[in-house]
Amino acid sequence: MIERLQNTVPDVAKEIIELQKRSYPIEARLLGVKELPPMADTAEQIENTTEMFFGFREGDRLLGVIGCEELREVNVLARLAVHPDYLQQGIASRLLEHLLGEVPLPLEVMTGRSNTPAIELYEKYGFHYEGDSVMTEEGIELVRLVKT
Repeated sequence: MIERLQNTVPDVAKEIIELQKRSYPIEARLLGVKELPPMADTAEQIENTTEMFFGFREGDRLLGVIGCEELREVNVLARLAVHPDYLQQGIASRLLEHLLGEVPLPLEVMTGRSNTPAIELYEKYGFHYEGDSVMTEEGIELVRLVKT
């Protein structure tokens, strides 16, 4: 079941952080780096962000989370994480579909060029490449995808 997460509640923020700690190391390995910025997030940062969060729960377990923030008159998909034991079960697709029903377009996301699963997911939902890629300090080539 997908629900709006109240990230300002400390226990909910901790759940989001715990899910990220499990999920993002897989993406880091895929991108050939040891860490990604979300891996350094704290519960306090999650509590204080202006992002809107939705979570996919099975019973009382948070298995997936998506976060979106409005910046410069565009919504930015800031994070999408799925528990590693539940990958390839449609959770990311369901979260993205839900978010698309909740926020106005345009919606943009930045992801690593070599993160093929993420790019394929975004393209499946009508996102397209826009602009030049950007190289991070960690050596990750980021691409920007937009749904208008």
